Amino acid sequence: MDDDLKGVTVPHDDALVVAAIITNHKVKKILVDNGSSVNILFYDTFERMKLAPERLQPVDVPLVGFSGSVIRSKGKITLPIMVGIEPDQVTWMHEFLVVKVGSPYNIIMGRPTLYVLRVAMSFFHLVLKFPTEHSVGVVRGNQQIACQCYVAMLKGKNKEALSLEGLNLREEPSSRGQPVEDLVSVPLDEANPKKAVHVGSNLPPKCLSELIYIDFIDLNGACLKDSFPLPWIDHLIDATVGYELLNFMDAFSGYNQIKMHPEDEEKTPFITEHDTYCYKVMPFGLKNAGATYQCLVNKVFKNQMGRNVEAYVDDIVVKSQKAKAHTLDLDETFDTLRKFNMKLNPNKCAFNVTSGKFLGFFITQRDIETNPNKMQAILDMAPLSQ
Repeated sequence: MDDDLKGVTVPHDDALVVAAIITNHKVKKILVDNGSSVNILFYDTFERMKLAPERLQPVDVPLVGFSGSVIRSKGKITLPIMVGIEPDQVTWMHEFLVVKVGSPYNIIMGRPTLYVLRVAMSFFHLVLKFPTEHSVGVVRGNQQIACQCYVAMLKGKNKEALSLEGLNLREEPSSRGQPVEDLVSVPLDEANPKKAVHVGSNLPPKCLSELIYIDFIDLNGACLKDSFPLPWIDHLIDATVGYELLNFMDAFSGYNQIKMHPEDEEKTPFITEHDTYCYKVMPFGLKNAGATYQCLVNKVFKNQMGRNVEAYVDDIVVKSQKAKAHTLDLDETFDTLRKFNMKLNPNKCAFNVTSGKFLGFFITQRDIETNPNKMQAILDMAPLSQ
């Protein structure tokens, strides 16, 4: 076993968060970021260290994040930082920009410090190594603190630290299915009338009392976000245009086709008047359900994706460049579905069509065309009166 992996839980995608001594204070939440061109000291940490504001020197250069947001620093300060474990320790004077934004971290250790200390680091092993006068110093990351900081950021307690305005890597399709019949609102919590679900008005009254609502807020809050990305919708649309024949397919109760890990079943309990139950298949409402299903679809259709199949979660399109290859493409797709025992919803499938609506866009063999439903409001506008 790799000695540097001792104490590290793998697999992981945790950030490298270390501790160091700065001006006689043990600082435990230092994010190592080799993408940062400066060292950053957050203002609340600056205050807790009881550093005098008079020590701050003015700085005119603003900080610009990857989202383009600009942050003005309160000033810069030079502080001694000690890293390593005695006797393999080093102490160096480093310059920090003091920034007044919320963050779960105390400090961001950027390239200036990493270069001066001649650090060799491994994010997989969560370790920093650097030369000392007699040997090699080692600083290990703390996975528990790294996870705590990550969860704190996801909960929105530090929104200023994660400025991603206008950027949504998991953007949902702009068009979703809409019911045409009248709906009635059924409250799920008498103490909170706003928490309700809408059902068809034709549903018998007896069935309304049998509706099951499960709140996964606490479970989702305790789970880390799966970093598996959903496909870019624009890319999927472009990749579907120009084909003679299309087949639109929808997975039947998509998420429910994935079985829960036996050890995780008890984490999805719900109570009825008769007994306590839990899910044996992945329910809707879990934080990472969409990413998990997309990962499944990518693996199932790995030999077809981009060639004759495109998929966004449970929305699947089989495309044929030429009509004569249409049967072969469908045969290959159904063989794949049977191999992995994947079910479709026949009521939501359409085969052998030349155009259709996919993820809110109207696609044809020629091009992406205007969606008539979205144009109707403009067509119905009355002429402007002078």
